[in-house]
Amino acid sequence: MVGYQTHFQYFHPAAEPELARVKAVDGLGYKDIRCTLIPDEHMMRLFQKTLPKIGADFQARFARNKKALQYYADHERLADQTLNPRTRTAVFAKAWKAIVGADLPTDLHV
Repeated sequence: MVGYQTHFQYFHPAAEPELARVKAVDGLGYKDIRCTLIPDEHMMRLFQKTLPKIGADFQARFARNKKALQYYADHERLADQTLNPRTRTAVFAKAWKAIVGADLPTDLHV
């Protein structure tokens, strides 16, 4: 699994009129909305350079950990959207230790 932070929320340009009211930044508006079909240079670099370099390694790591991931998702209920946040954090920390082999970093928020 690979995560990528875009710093923006991307939408199809056809949705732009519907998003006008939430784009207003004079309150709780979202100033990070982008209505475009053109990817930015960082996303292009991710797909053109980074993913081809790391893809095989991440696929192998996922395959090695598939059973543990499934166990924590199903038997420890991490897949349950109604799981209490405190319980989710504790179970996620156990899963992290089992899969990564180290304690959950304090700056990683579940």
